[in-house]
Amino acid sequence: MPRKAMSPQQAEAQLDILKTEDIEGALGEVQRERQVRERCYGRWVDEGKLSRIDARDRMERIIQAEELLSLLLDKSMAVATL
Repeated sequence: MPRKAMSPQQAEAQLDILKTEDIEGALGEVQRERQVRERCYGRWVDEGKLSRIDARDRMERIIQAEELLSLLLDKSMAVATL
């Protein structure tokens, strides 16, 4: 479900209060979800429950989410060491 976009100032304020532990938790959850998808998608495609195209698209999006959270975590940790 789409969320209402924040103003740049609101988004920056939210990022400022985001804790490293929050990002680590979100990243861990996304990594677990990717592992589930890696285990299940092949079988689901074979069983006709999911198309190969949908499986590929969904996997690409979860990998992108993982990469974005990793970048955010790197930034958060760099700021914390200043």
